[in-house]
Amino acid sequence: MKAFCVLLVGLSSFSVMASDISSGIYDSLILAKNKNGDISGYYQESIGRDKDPTCSFYFYGHGNNDGDTRIISWSSEQKMGSIKSTDNGVVLKIPGGTEHDGCINVIGPQINTGISLKIIQPMNWQSLATAKKEKVYIYTSPNINSKKKGWIIQQDVAGVVASQGDFTNIQYVSDNKKITDGWVLNDDIETVTLPSDAEKKQ
Repeated sequence: MKAFCVLLVGLSSFSVMASDISSGIYDSLILAKNKNGDISGYYQESIGRDKDPTCSFYFYGHGNNDGDTRIISWSSEQKMGSIKSTDNGVVLKIPGGTEHDGCINVIGPQINTGISLKIIQPMNWQSLATAKKEKVYIYTSPNINSKKKGWIIQQDVAGVVASQGDFTNIQYVSDNKKITDGWVLNDDIETVTLPSDAEKKQ
């Protein structure tokens, strides 16, 4: 994934209460949690010089007070799992998660029993969204005349901070964990939500 980084945010360690799951950047995971406790995540990890193979999948769940949340994850197929908070991050467990796209060659069987992911940067994300077009241009404000030189590309995933009129404020995290902050047109992105055929499993 490529994007011009407009705003660079320094990354620092952050300790999370074990009883809560928070929005943020966790190693190879970005995670959003809204006021209602809905949790959405996107995991992506690559190995090799050409970033091939790549393990990637989405997940969704509804948080509870004990910090242990059931989730449904999906790529080309769906798997049930859980995410649980720890003192410095989360543990992501998806039995059968090696069947997600590219994951058998990247993270191996550890995903079946739980992988620990350390929080790198806490964020104020309410949800996640994907770019729908080959180039989704970024604006400095919710105004069509404030276009920046930067953009994100189709299928890039970003955190959603807020919406205003026809625009949404996003923060895109590049492979080297640098952040592009700006506004995009609502019609150019799509919110990451639970697949309709997975609702009955919740």
